[in-house]
Amino acid sequence: MPKLNELIGVNERASGYVTFSFDIYIDNVPVEDEQILYADLMKLFSKWLSVMETLLPEHSLLNKRCELHMEDVDVTYEDDYDRLGSIDCDL
Repeated sequence: MPKLNELIGVNERASGYVTFSFDIYIDNVPVEDEQILYADLMKLFSKWLSVMETLLPEHSLLNKRCELHMEDVDVTYEDDYDRLGSIDCDL
């Protein structure tokens, strides 16, 4: 029977998780369509995750408790007045 210190590094296994994060840039979306856009994106990501699960390498599993979160952390709102104010009137 091998000694305990002889077993260090023998038959090692890796376990844990990997978290992916990415940003999607949206531009010039009417405010009344913003929530519709978010809902459409969430549907799209759900479909991607379902397909991706079938393509994962061996020994990789998608967390079944995985929840999609969308945060509008950097959304700015402009109206026509704001856009007009950004035009150089001296041109």
